[in-house]
Amino acid sequence: MEQLLSILKSIPEFDILLRSVASGESTAVTGLGQINRSHMIAGLYQQTDRPIVAICQDDMAAKRLQEELKSFLGEEAPILPSRDLTLYD
Repeated sequence: MEQLLSILKSIPEFDILLRSVASGESTAVTGLGQINRSHMIAGLYQQTDRPIVAICQDDMAAKRLQEELKSFLGEEAPILPSRDLTLYD
């Protein structure tokens, strides 16, 4: 994980993301590939030790993200499956 963090720290956008989170702003990242998203989330969590919410396109993508984060962080992220989500007016 340390090697990944050293690479992430060299990316200007990751530094901007860290500063935004540190200043208490809500942030969003779009346009990343699946594995790149996992890298950014793991790095952000490792640097800030704050809760992170990731929204995935479907249950399969959420499960894949969970597996990748488990391999990077050694912790299993909880998943709220789409069928358990109920929106009200």
